[in-house]
Amino acid sequence: MRYLIQNLAVSGGRTGWANFRSPEKNEKAGKGNGTMKAPQYTGSAAGFNMTPMIDVVFLLIIFFLVASHFTNQENAVEVDLPKAENGNELPQDEMNRLTLSVPQSGELFIGVKQIALEELSALLLKEKTHRNERSEPFQLRIRAGRSVPYSEVEPILLAAAEAGIADVQFAVMEE
Repeated sequence: MRYLIQNLAVSGGRTGWANFRSPEKNEKAGKGNGTMKAPQYTGSAAGFNMTPMIDVVFLLIIFFLVASHFTNQENAVEVDLPKAENGNELPQDEMNRLTLSVPQSGELFIGVKQIALEELSALLLKEKTHRNERSEPFQLRIRAGRSVPYSEVEPILLAAAEAGIADVQFAVMEE
């Protein structure tokens, strides 16, 4: 079956559809020009591309998820910190500080990794050497629980002194 295409117009941003009808139906109709007009597309092709903005939003979400994961590792081990009336609010400069947690059980943790007291001096020396190569200051923050006796904190201070770390901070809760 062959169709006769009588009219195809493309003008002014609109696409006209071909008016067509089979020859058999054209004879049966008997009136008019024997064509049926199809609807025309009147929409605009111009629009705002959202893909780059969606990409940026997803990258920001991933960045903040990763950043919050590393920030939370410092406080991963629950420690009941002692309270203090006086103290300095320190900036949250995460990159220049190593946090050592000592919960009530007396174990030592760096982040979520448990370490032995015998390994502490070598680990602190290695970390200090690595940071000195990059010309970064090194701070050691000790998060010791309020019921942890000083006899368990003293070896940590001695290991820090042996590694040559002069900047040692104690984390406390504000009263």
